[in-house]
Amino acid sequence: MQFTAGGVKELFDFTRKEPKKSKDPQYVKALFKVLHAPPMTYNVNRTTWKMDDIHRVMKDKGLPLSRDNIRKIVRGAGYKYRKA
Repeated sequence: MQFTAGGVKELFDFTRKEPKKSKDPQYVKALFKVLHAPPMTYNVNRTTWKMDDIHRVMKDKGLPLSRDNIRKIVRGAGYKYRKA
């Protein structure tokens, strides 16, 4: 499909057309909305968030993020992870 639309040049154009998920405001806003709510809001029977829980909740919301992208967004906002 790319070849018929733009020829060989379009076929081998590896530049990203859309922003990375870790930079996309829609994903960032949704992630912090989840993080600022208690886990019980999303039927997670815990008092603190775990990475697996955040990953699952974002997937359930229709905004799948990899664990690495979740880390990038959180660190990019100036937060750090702490073990309990």
